[in-house]
Amino acid sequence: MHRDCLNCVSLQRRLESMAVDLENLQVELHVKRRRISMLEREIQREREAAVSEPILDALFRYWHLICKRGNRAVKFGKKRREALVDRLREGFAPIQIADAINGAKEAAFEKNGTRYDDLELICRDELHVERFIKRHENYAEYQRQRDEAGLPHHHDPDLNDAEIDRQLEADRIYVWLQHESRNGDETDEP
Repeated sequence: MHRDCLNCVSLQRRLESMAVDLENLQVELHVKRRRISMLEREIQREREAAVSEPILDALFRYWHLICKRGNRAVKFGKKRREALVDRLREGFAPIQIADAINGAKEAAFEKNGTRYDDLELICRDELHVERFIKRHENYAEYQRQRDEAGLPHHHDPDLNDAEIDRQLEADRIYVWLQHESRNGDETDEP
């Protein structure tokens, strides 16, 4: 036998061994990808389970009191619910959503007498939530500067008892949402 032929045989065996190793690695990769997919689905289920009905209901009620003044017949329908759930699943805390609602109340876009402050719009995507939160932060800074300058707040002197009660209920819900955002565990509903 020629020495070259022995090298050929040796190279052939190494190539076959590497082909088997590659095949085994591909099988292992497939198994790991399936495991990753399963874990991602499990994480998604946990996120979905983490969105509790009391928080959804409290945020809807808060929006209804703040932006719709509690007196318009509005429903917590599919579009509003899905947008709200999606943002909570993305990791926005309930208090952040409440602050976005405050931003819509304080600085909603208006055109031809229509205020654009619907809960679905506020929670449409992460960019909308962040914009409305920023509006709230800007308004809070504006109010802080007015306070430092000794300027009065823009309170409506003609508030009736129902409007005062509405604001008190909204304040109570906001405090509960702050607590839920800090603790992450459910307590008594607002």
